[in-house]
Amino acid sequence: MKKVEKMDKHLEQMKPPLQTIDIQKVVQAAYQIDLNSKIVQDHNFAQFLKENQSGQQIRQFINQTYGINLDAISALEGSRISLYSKNQWIVQDDQDLFVVWTGIGDVDVKVYPTDLYKNKTNISSLPSELKASLQSLGYQPDEQSGGYYYKDPAGQAVPDSFKGQTMGAIMQVVRRLGER
Repeated sequence: MKKVEKMDKHLEQMKPPLQTIDIQKVVQAAYQIDLNSKIVQDHNFAQFLKENQSGQQIRQFINQTYGINLDAISALEGSRISLYSKNQWIVQDDQDLFVVWTGIGDVDVKVYPTDLYKNKTNISSLPSELKASLQSLGYQPDEQSGGYYYKDPAGQAVPDSFKGQTMGAIMQVVRRLGER
């Protein structure tokens, strides 16, 4: 069962009106993501919940307000991509081939190969196809990790569209590797 479906199932089992603490518990149970106490104490979120109770509405609010895209995170399941963001592992599996690491505030992003990828391919850096795709998005080589690094020049969080392009480029390479 996908994480989105788990969240919706948990929400269906709860009695309205939902409280922010309920949402924190549901997200923890479905995604293993700690939304932290700031969200629980957010008056705007509490007001939002008085009128919006569906899982989709709640996920959209969390993405727009806190920059945590729960729908996209759910879509990463089985993608062979680990995601480290908000100071915690969001998605991680022993069979993942690549890691996407985001810094504080999602201002910078690093993409690098996992040990599994390195051991399977005997290559300590990203595949050429992925390097080219990332460079076209503005990433630069990061020799230390064998990956590529991007930092928003204006110091702003990278937009969801940029994250989507990054993930799309990686997923394309993962699919190609799976065909071998």
